Amino acid sequence: MRQSCLKALLPVVALTMACHESVAPPKQPALFVLETFNNQPLPAIIGAGGGDTTTLLFASLFLDGAASATIITHSHQVSLSSPPRDAADTARYSYRIVGDSIAFTYSTPCPINALCVMPPFGIVTSSTVTLFYGGSPSSRPIYFYRAIELMPAL
Repeated sequence: MRQSCLKALLPVVALTMACHESVAPPKQPALFVLETFNNQPLPAIIGAGGGDTTTLLFASLFLDGAASATIITHSHQVSLSSPPRDAADTARYSYRIVGDSIAFTYSTPCPINALCVMPPFGIVTSSTVTLFYGGSPSSRPIYFYRAIELMPAL
């Protein structure tokens, strides 16, 4: 009789444990550098059409270990209607890791009536982060970041 109760209780305990999420971000700060965009090494063309071209030169992703993230991108933009320009863009997010998935939300909410790009989501390991923006991963460009070692504080 006692064994049958144990057999009935075991699946309940196992299911309860399986549903528990691990949401803790990495304990240490981590810096990742963009290695490829859509499987192309940098610099990579990320947009072209109508005489306009945007080339991604460099990007970095910093996870602070306390659920805040910063993505910095450097690009070169050429347009028929204006002179070429170099651009540096910084985006700040909060992030959450569950298993090997990482999802970002804006640190400051997108203003009402603004056209904000959907925050990225992806897959994280100890040495890489693969990010996608909006929609499903199969229909979006792939941003592949590799970790670089941070210098210890002196």
